[in-house]
Amino acid sequence: SRGRHTWDFKVLSDLGGVLIGVTDGDMPVLGTWGDLAFRRRAWFASYLGEVRGGSSVLARLDGSFSMGDVVRVDVDVDRGQLSWSRNGVPLGGVSRLAPDFAARAPLFAGVCLFKAGDCVEILGRQDLCLGWE
Repeated sequence: SRGRHTWDFKVLSDLGGVLIGVTDGDMPVLGTWGDLAFRRRAWFASYLGEVRGGSSVLARLDGSFSMGDVVRVDVDVDRGQLSWSRNGVPLGGVSRLAPDFAARAPLFAGVCLFKAGDCVEILGRQDLCLGWE
């Protein structure tokens, strides 16, 4: 796949543990995206206003998100970049994917919810998997 791809998420409830981004297909369902082992396998924006690759802080966002916000994840395959926006306003913090990210395709849109009661809705009829050819 080439070009840009987006996914939209509505934060229905955030008790302090919502992460929104992409991960590769080998990410364990029960894994925690903040683990050191996932630093080159999951890229996400956190409720703290950080862009992270696993446990590594890659950039700071110009704000964060909370209940009621719509968060967009934008993947630019050609540039190997991820960016986020909240309610249509860019949050900054553009992140470069690992240089070998295309070799680990497909990538999946996803969320990680840390606290009981955290809830995120994936909006639209979007393909949650982004594979390369």
